Amino acid sequence: MTSKQADQILADIADGKDVRTSSGAKVTAENFEKFFLNDMVRKLGTKSEGDIYEHISEYKYVVDIN
Repeated sequence: MTSKQADQILADIADGKDVRTSSGAKVTAENFEKFFLNDMVRKLGTKSEGDIYEHISEYKYVVDIN
C-alpha cells in the first residue's frame, strides 16, 4: 500500500465508510496500523511481523488520527 492509498483509507474510515480487507476483515482507526504493517510484511517478503522492524526505517509511515 502506498502512502496515498493509506491516506485514502484513513479518510474513508474518518468519513464513516465501511472499509474491509480483501479477506473481509473490518478496518478501523484502532486496527489500521496492524493492517498497514501486515501489508508491509507481505511486500518485504518477510516471514513474521517482527522481521519488519529491521527494515521499518526504510518504509516508515506515521498515522495520527485525531
